[in-house]
Amino acid sequence: MVAAEGGVAVAISSTIEMDIPFEASRTCADRPMLAGVLRHLLTNALEAAAAGPRSRGVRLSARRRDRWIDLFVDDSGAGVPESLWPRLFEPFFTTRPSGQGLGATSSARASRRASPRE
Repeated sequence: MVAAEGGVAVAISSTIEMDIPFEASRTCADRPMLAGVLRHLLTNALEAAAAGPRSRGVRLSARRRDRWIDLFVDDSGAGVPESLWPRLFEPFFTTRPSGQGLGATSSARASRRASPRE
């Protein structure tokens, strides 16, 4: 299924559960940038969930916090070992055999550019 709103189309798999209250669904974010970040996070989460010991799918949720919207992507994958956390956003670093190591880096950069400065 494909959901489209405001010019952004996102493929929705039956293994993705969404919990996004109305107050967190409205934003002034750069929609193409946000769609790219979500596509990266959801693709990684779906791959991790499929390879995990208990494949329970993926959960996408959002909560409004003052002027901010926090997005959460949870999966049932094995997770990344804590020893690798410092390298997660390094260009070309990947833990996946088919990965290129650019998704997390570009998503983090896009998110920082889109964040309003306080």
